Amino acid sequence: MNSVESAKDDELAEYQVCQGIKTSAGTVAGAGLGVIAGIAGIAAAAAIEIVLPVSLCLWAAGVSGGAIGLMLGMDPKKKC
Repeated sequence: MNSVESAKDDELAEYQVCQGIKTSAGTVAGAGLGVIAGIAGIAAAAAIEIVLPVSLCLWAAGVSGGAIGLMLGMDPKKKC
């Protein structure tokens, strides 16, 4: 083996190590982002679980109150 072939082998080995490091770093970063996104999704679902019934109750109360107000406002017995 001459010095040119030895230098090429060294460059190839260095390239393979660098590619391995880049691949593993990307994998770790992707896994970390996936975990964070999963936790955020669970937190958002928990928040929606609380907010949605409250908003539906408020909406139902508003509709009921509006209907009662309309009914009282249109009562023909009351005079201004």
